[in-house]
Amino acid sequence: MTFGIMADASAPAKIIFSGEHSVVYGQPALAIAINLRCHVKITKDGEGLLITSKNYIQKYYYSTAKLENVLSGKIINSKLDNIAMAVLTVFKPNEISHKLEINSEIPIGAGLGSSAAVAVATVTAALKIKGQKYDSKIISDKAFICERIAHGNPSGIDNLISTYGGIVRFQNGNMIKLDLEYEIPIIIIDTKIPKETKKMVELVKKNWKSNPEKYNDIFNKMGTLTSKIEKELLNNNLENIGYLMLENQKFLEKIGVGIPNIEKLISNLSKLNTFGYKITGAGGGGAIIVLMKNGDTKEAIKIVETLGYDVYETKITNLGVN
Repeated sequence: MTFGIMADASAPAKIIFSGEHSVVYGQPALAIAINLRCHVKITKDGEGLLITSKNYIQKYYYSTAKLENVLSGKIINSKLDNIAMAVLTVFKPNEISHKLEINSEIPIGAGLGSSAAVAVATVTAALKIKGQKYDSKIISDKAFICERIAHGNPSGIDNLISTYGGIVRFQNGNMIKLDLEYEIPIIIIDTKIPKETKKMVELVKKNWKSNPEKYNDIFNKMGTLTSKIEKELLNNNLENIGYLMLENQKFLEKIGVGIPNIEKLISNLSKLNTFGYKITGAGGGGAIIVLMKNGDTKEAIKIVETLGYDVYETKITNLGVN
């Protein structure tokens, strides 16, 4: 392959509207792709794999030997190994002589699927630069390999929604896309409290093993809530959805993935013109999604920003990987 050949791709972030954690235990979840995107560019250049990322504020070089170690399951760079693996799902270690640049609009560690978006975009760019035929299923399946490195035991919903876009109902590996003819007025608050998905998933698993009857009951109730939210989404009943989001939040706190020290934020949210709010993603930190009344976001954004949090006003995107 001639040096200087370039391919690029982008993939969207996501929010989990309902069903995080319970989806790992066979219950349904609803995910929505949003218009924050991760952009990846791969260039045929040099030897090995050089990854540069403004978001991780680092540059890291994988020699062929390091790439072979990643492929064999050894940890070389805990933040970037899943990205290296995305290239390794397409190329053998000794075939890789590329520079990979990541430029993402998605905050890291906020529960918005940043790792899945970068994996999906990287896999797509790698397939493009190799000139290999592919479809959405191939991209999602390869990205899921990378997600397992990043998160241990993910459900697979993040790579699917980032690949396909839109709104997805996901359960036991099966996906159904939902069609809405209206926009959901949501703001996302990044608490900037760091969280690690893998640790949260392992915590819930540990708790479930210690008391399966209690946790299965909670997961079943979360699954019922998700089905109710899906019905209300299709009926455009935002008030009922907001109530169900608050119920979902209570269950997330019961399984131990609430966000610590956010009482002041929650107190202020209850005073705003909102229908409801909840954690999105693994919890323990990261982002909160807020369902606004009548699309009224400006005042809410001002108030939340004065508390020192980052706020994103987002829209659903039907554009998956591109």
